[in-house]
Amino acid sequence: MPDNLKGLRQKYAMRPALDRPASIDEPSWAVFTEYMYRKRSLSVVAKLTKRTPAQVRRTLFAIDAELPSSSALDSTAALSPRELELAALTKDSPIEALDLSVRSRNALHRLGCKTVGEVNALDLTQSLRQIGSKGKLEVFAALERGGFRHPAMDATPSAEVSRLTHSLERLKLRIQKTLESVAREISALQERLAKVSELQ
Repeated sequence: MPDNLKGLRQKYAMRPALDRPASIDEPSWAVFTEYMYRKRSLSVVAKLTKRTPAQVRRTLFAIDAELPSSSALDSTAALSPRELELAALTKDSPIEALDLSVRSRNALHRLGCKTVGEVNALDLTQSLRQIGSKGKLEVFAALERGGFRHPAMDATPSAEVSRLTHSLERLKLRIQKTLESVAREISALQERLAKVSELQ
C-alpha cells in the first residue's frame, strides 16, 4: 500500500473507476471518488465532505485497504484502452463496438443487426448470402474477445457433419483396399516361401 497520498492517487490513476463495494458507506465513497477520480485536492475534498484533512486521509487509506488487491486491479490496468472497451461490452452495445472489419460490420447491418445482443442471437449455423464463412469466423472471434460466445460455435452445422461422414467413409475404403493389397502380398510371399522350401 502506498504510504502517501500522491502514491495512493497514482495507484488508481490509470485504472478504470471502481463501483462502490457494499462494505463501504456512501459518504466515505464520496471522499474516495472526489480525491481519486475527480482529482480534487485534500483541502477541497475536506471542505466538500465536511471533514478535516486528517479524516479525509484516514478515509482514503481505509478504503484502499478494503478494495481488491493491487494484483487484481493490475490485471485490468495492463489492458489496452481497446481491450478495456471490449471488456465493457454489453448486449446493448452497438455493433461498432465489436472489433470487426468494415465489410463484416456492413454485412451484419444488412442482416438487421444493430447491437451486440442481436449479433449474438443471429442464426449463423445456416448459409447466409450476406456473410461468408470467413466473415462468420471473424464475428465469432470478435464476440469472444468481447466476452460473448455465439451458440453456433457449439453447434456443428449439418453440412459439416455430412462432409466429415463422407471423408470417414472414403478413409475406411482406402484402409480396406490397402489391407486387401497387403493380404495378397503376404499370400504371394507365403506361396513363394512354400515353393522354395519344396526345392530344398
